[in-house]
Amino acid sequence: TQPKTKLLRTSNQGISSALNNGIAACTGKYILPLDADDKIGSTYLEKAVRVLEENAKVGIVYCKAELFGEESGEWNLPAYRFPEILLGNVIFVSAMFRRSDWVEANGFDPSMKYGWEDFDFWLSLIEFGREVHRIPETLFYYRKHGNSTIAKMKREHSVHSFAQLFRNHPKLYVDNIAGLLRQHPDLWLELQRFVQGTGVVTDERLQLAWDVIETLTRKIGAQRATGRSAAAGSGDPLVGAPLGSSQRGSRREL
Repeated sequence: TQPKTKLLRTSNQGISSALNNGIAACTGKYILPLDADDKIGSTYLEKAVRVLEENAKVGIVYCKAELFGEESGEWNLPAYRFPEILLGNVIFVSAMFRRSDWVEANGFDPSMKYGWEDFDFWLSLIEFGREVHRIPETLFYYRKHGNSTIAKMKREHSVHSFAQLFRNHPKLYVDNIAGLLRQHPDLWLELQRFVQGTGVVTDERLQLAWDVIETLTRKIGAQRATGRSAAAGSGDPLVGAPLGSSQRGSRREL
């Protein structure tokens, strides 16, 4: 046995529930999840804690990463930028955050059944106004193998997961999508074509994604129509509204 170590045994309830069960049993101020087949550097914890202790505005601390296993070398993840993160996660699950923020966010969402539970959780903290800090040092080591969640996710599962992200964070997406469309129009057009071309918009899960696209398209049209008469500022009618401090309602009880 290891000192200060507790072993929990539960039925298979999915990744989100496993994370929530483990964190619920913890009493520490800070949390850093770590999958059994991944590794962290010996100084990662102390350096991440120092960042959180010295800056109350920071809520997520991660670092540079390296691959090992079937692939090796630097994991070339783009640096965190907002609102670009709304289109794709760049923060791995083994980042440090405050347990109090986990409580406020109602934990990891079990409805993210195909993965991306960490992506959804980071968006929750960003909605709370938390800042993100990346330690400019390789302190996380991700084992790459064919059975990883990233490798197994199918495209239809990705669409379902994006739809769930829209459902969980509608204000975050709607308030910032104008800027995203201006910066990445081809990506959004690809999603529109995919939903139209598959003929599966009658599927309840994908219908949500389509409804969101239509809502955002109307919002962009309204901004174009009113942008010309807007007072001087950015001068760009496609610049999205700044992220507000409002939080989404509670999704569930742990």
